[in-house]
Amino acid sequence: MAKIYLTTPFLEVKWSALNKPAKPLDEGKEPKYSIRFNVDDDTIKAHVAAVKKLVGDVKFPKTKVPAWGIAKSEEGVITILATSKYKPAIFDMKNNKLEDPKVGNGTIARAACELYIHEKGVSLTVNSIQIKKLVEYEGQSGKSPFDTGEGYEAEGGSPFSTSDEAEGDSDNGGSALDI
Repeated sequence: MAKIYLTTPFLEVKWSALNKPAKPLDEGKEPKYSIRFNVDDDTIKAHVAAVKKLVGDVKFPKTKVPAWGIAKSEEGVITILATSKYKPAIFDMKNNKLEDPKVGNGTIARAACELYIHEKGVSLTVNSIQIKKLVEYEGQSGKSPFDTGEGYEAEGGSPFSTSDEAEGDSDNGGSALDI
């Protein structure tokens, strides 16, 4: 069978693992690169219709409700899901290749995918991503999630500073952390 390709419209990223593969939830499964897009009901209907048109009249013997490149969370949230064993190429709107952008939730992007037909439906294998609006993932970067306010303020900055002074190389006799 010839390879079948689909490019999603520009959608909001719900979650992604594009710089390194995500550890699978199910033990024994292989880690994969992935991207999930937030979608509304109309987008899901259009997506399923496009996939059905591309794959034609295919029977899925292992299920009554085939997968169409969508995933449903335990909370009932439906997303378009594309995964791959291989790292997808990521491009900006001028088709410049980006090296390891931190694609965060809220990014607006689209995915070029190959459709993989299996006995339970159709899966999307992500080959490349194009970013229209990047919202960088910050994660546990050390940036405070709090507003500033009146009250205690540390003198001299963080006690975990890596400057020479904090390591005891100044005239103050060092600190209790010196070994």
